[in-house]
Amino acid sequence: MNRIVSTALLAGAMLWAAPAPAEVSNTGEIWVSWDANRVIALATEVGDTGTLIPGDNSEPPSVGIVTSGGLKYVIEPTACNQGTCYGFQLTAEFDGSVTAEQMNQFNLARSFTKAYVDEGNAYLTRYEISDYGIPKGNFAADMTNFEAVAVTFETFLSSGQINDTPDNK
Repeated sequence: MNRIVSTALLAGAMLWAAPAPAEVSNTGEIWVSWDANRVIALATEVGDTGTLIPGDNSEPPSVGIVTSGGLKYVIEPTACNQGTCYGFQLTAEFDGSVTAEQMNQFNLARSFTKAYVDEGNAYLTRYEISDYGIPKGNFAADMTNFEAVAVTFETFLSSGQINDTPDNK
């Protein structure tokens, strides 16, 4: 019984401490496929700046995001078929050298993102599937959550320590 109560209290504390997404209009609106212009408009709604990044050849454009805190990342369309895309990947690139063991430690602590090192740079990614659509509010929450984990990842790269507060998991 005590374990159930402790778990409930911990879950409540985590929700209370989680970063609150900005007010987003039409949160229940279902986005069935990728639309870079909608993503740019949503970035503005949550207080970020979005910029169109043209795609190669016939690929749809991506969106570069800059947060009010200066974090930069890209949202790219994925799972595309004849120009219609049903998934997206958020990717942030950082300077920093960490070992594979340290990167694995970070990945074990964060189930919704993947961190890796390639050619001396560290990357944080999050993949989202939206085969049957994704509510606009969920997309906004995905952005907000990715941004919180990215700030934690940046701290991890400089200190080697994982900050396990409820608002950055």
